[in-house]
Amino acid sequence: MDKLTALREWMLTNGFFGLLVPMTDEYQGEYVAPSARRLEWLTGFSGSAGEAVILLDRAFLFVDGRYILQAQKETNAEQITVIQTPNARAGDWLFAALPNGARIGYDSWLHTPDEIKKMASACAKNGAKIVPLPCNPIDLMWTDRPQNETQWAVFLPETYTGLDSTSKIADVTSTLGIDQDDALVLTSPESICWLLNVRGRDIPYIPAVQSFAVLYKNGTLDWFVNPEKVKDHVRSKLSPLVEIKDPEFMALTLDALGIQRARVQLDMAHSPAWIYERLSAAGALVHSKEDPCLIRKACKNTTERNGAVNAHVKDGIAMCRFLAWFDREAPKGELTEMDAVRKIAGFREDNPLYRGESFATIAASGENAAFIHYHTNETNNAPIKNNAMFLIDTGAQYLDGTTDITRTIAVGNVSALEKKRYTQVLKGHIAIATIAFPEGTTGAQLDILARQFLWRDGVDYAHGTGHGVSSYLSVHEGPQRIARGNDRIGLMPGMLISNEPGYYKAGAFGIRLENVVMVEPLPPTEGSEIKILGLSTLSLAPFDRRLIDKTQLTPREKAWVDGYHARIRRIISPFVDKETANWLAEACAPL
Repeated sequence: MDKLTALREWMLTNGFFGLLVPMTDEYQGEYVAPSARRLEWLTGFSGSAGEAVILLDRAFLFVDGRYILQAQKETNAEQITVIQTPNARAGDWLFAALPNGARIGYDSWLHTPDEIKKMASACAKNGAKIVPLPCNPIDLMWTDRPQNETQWAVFLPETYTGLDSTSKIADVTSTLGIDQDDALVLTSPESICWLLNVRGRDIPYIPAVQSFAVLYKNGTLDWFVNPEKVKDHVRSKLSPLVEIKDPEFMALTLDALGIQRARVQLDMAHSPAWIYERLSAAGALVHSKEDPCLIRKACKNTTERNGAVNAHVKDGIAMCRFLAWFDREAPKGELTEMDAVRKIAGFREDNPLYRGESFATIAASGENAAFIHYHTNETNNAPIKNNAMFLIDTGAQYLDGTTDITRTIAVGNVSALEKKRYTQVLKGHIAIATIAFPEGTTGAQLDILARQFLWRDGVDYAHGTGHGVSSYLSVHEGPQRIARGNDRIGLMPGMLISNEPGYYKAGAFGIRLENVVMVEPLPPTEGSEIKILGLSTLSLAPFDRRLIDKTQLTPREKAWVDGYHARIRRIISPFVDKETANWLAEACAPL
């Protein structure tokens, strides 16, 4: 019996017409442990964002534009219909079309209160209901489920954080007084790790400790974490305001807040519905408010800003060594995509502050690069083709910062269309890199700048232009971004954000050019009346001059490329071998 059939039998036995299966865990993060990848186990889809709706007679998988080709490739089209949506969540139209009285089950640990409220409203239009599951049936069926290993937490000193944990806790506690709340429930491991100045290795790529926390108005904090993860040397460095508690006691703590009729802050958009439901059932007054750690974490302090600059120098050294090596070896026709993945990791490992990849490196040759989030691994390891473009999207975790960079490289001769699209993407990248904007400007207002040159030709790309970047935490950080949509947060000094326009032609090629930039104030000009911000480029690796059609560039754009390349050569050359330095001299020559 296949998995979908077995799941439907359970649904029939338990009175469910449908079941929601998201690619997430109880922490609502981007990356989940292998033991929590229920969607992949059921459907085969391995992307980081998506949700399946399994009905008794049909099955749908909702993904965003980054994953549409991947989802179609990894799933059985006879069993599952793949649908592209803006946010990888099930469409309202589906719930509104359910039969009267249909019961749709959800795991309250795997969905946020906001999601459940929205889906319940859609279901109600047709008399259907969305109800919490008594247990997750996939957990009952997944007999070979991976086991989670206990990973120790580590303390990150002020050398890298710039601020002690007690000061951070006091700052966040002040938000409770403003709103006259009694407690704040924190459900984001990244927020908790930032607040406590700790890091971990519980999930791939993000150095976080999987845990929850409750912060009280008196400034004390209960940290619900597996006690085995926090060894004595870390306990001794924690703020005295922190008390470590076993996660099994969190339910009792929430119940106690309810008995006290406490006013409790909870981020309804990013917390598991289970916590909201438990608090409400116990009698607590739940106040929906965005996690106050997010904006504080996003606006880096001076130490974190300096760390980001230094981390990108280290990463630039590794990337330039890689690009020089690749230029020598790729034309020989003997490399595979995984050779490139292993090589960039090897160059990074030479630095003592390197702590691993910030995401799985994408190394894609030719038509593989048309998959926006192509999954490079030993199973689909393809040769790097000659007379084609090669895309590498890669990032690293260093103790002083997180990096993310993408370069598209010519291997042999490429077509005029590929050069044209590359140059259009580069022009969009430059437009973002050089923009000056007033305080309060959102990333949504900047997004059009990167797309304008592609739009003139009637083409576009199906992903955002930029995502926030953390400081030795997640490579994808909110609330800052550069993307279409209702962006409520203006860009602020100290925010790190990617600049990554692209273009993808299915079955042919893909292009993406990505640097990490930092938001910073620009010096006032004569007669200026408002504060102006700009973006300082941190990433240090040359663009492929062979793919640039100089006739498409304005003098100002040429000057930016030449200045950027001169800066790379000046900073990186002293730290690389002679062969790489010679390659840099050629790769960074003026246009």
